[in-house]
Amino acid sequence: MSEIAKIAGTDVDGSDDFDDRSKQEITKRDEEYSNLLKHFVSITCRRNEAKEENKWIFFRIIMGLLITLGLLACATIIVLLIKCSGEEIINAIPAIITAMVGFASSVIAIPLAITKYLFSTKEDKYITEIISHTQEHDLAGRRIIKALNEVQENVGQSKAQ
Repeated sequence: MSEIAKIAGTDVDGSDDFDDRSKQEITKRDEEYSNLLKHFVSITCRRNEAKEENKWIFFRIIMGLLITLGLLACATIIVLLIKCSGEEIINAIPAIITAMVGFASSVIAIPLAITKYLFSTKEDKYITEIISHTQEHDLAGRRIIKALNEVQENVGQSKAQ
């Protein structure tokens, strides 16, 4: 009986009893874990829905920026062709390419950095770990109660004999 109490993490008053109080403590902890799991599930659902919505908003913003970049590049080329001579266009090409590459790099780099922190995958890992620990706890609690019931049945059978 003492082994069961040690497995449960409770040795009531140093005795070998694993009584109703211990069962109630296990049941209470199970309820608290269940409430905690429900809370995390509801938060995770809301967070995942918000993430999905934000990802599409973010995608639209980035696509808008890239389209704008493309239009600006086209407009710049058209203005150069209309207003400048051939020699001026040839001299301006390196500067224009450098400016557009720098702008494109910032349009790509900044969203990547934002995405890395805004849509972290570590949250999902932590939620998975919490669920795993909760399942391990549930399994341990069931084993303890099963072992307790078996011991109680054996004690009851030995007293009956």
